Amino acid sequence: MRHLRMLGILGVVGAMLCVSACADATVSDTPDGVGTTPPTESPWAPVTHTYDPECARCVSLGTVELDHMGEVTLLADPLLDDEETQWIQCVQGFLTCVDQGTDKDVCVADSVCPQPCKADYQALVDADADDSRLAAQWRAFEGVFMEPDGRCAPVGIVPVAPEPLPEEETP
Repeated sequence: MRHLRMLGILGVVGAMLCVSACADATVSDTPDGVGTTPPTESPWAPVTHTYDPECARCVSLGTVELDHMGEVTLLADPLLDDEETQWIQCVQGFLTCVDQGTDKDVCVADSVCPQPCKADYQALVDADADDSRLAAQWRAFEGVFMEPDGRCAPVGIVPVAPEPLPEEETP
């Protein structure tokens, strides 16, 4: 039996699949709240429990059968609170809220996301008067939480764009 450590990776995958476009703006601590360079200070809470490769604190979530691996046990570390885990909890909470039909602004405001992330999101929504409110909300979410240079982007994870399909050769 193999073990597979689940540290919120489903949340990361879900968030990456959910958001397909990229926003052009990021937010900084400029007087008007909108800028082009994200602040250098992390918005995430101090880390008290880092990733343990031995998974000593892990609990079993159960077993599953995977075609390419056979039977595996899913493990999770309930104390892990590194920046990646905090980001996953933030984004997963937002996506769950949106899936329930709640307005995106309310979902961000009520989320476990850090206050600077919430402020950046709202500043981008408020500054985006070019399109519908829904489009502005998604662009703000992407710019703050998904863009590699967004203040609240996934730490150490760079979204990968799919490779273009090769062009077919004509005979």
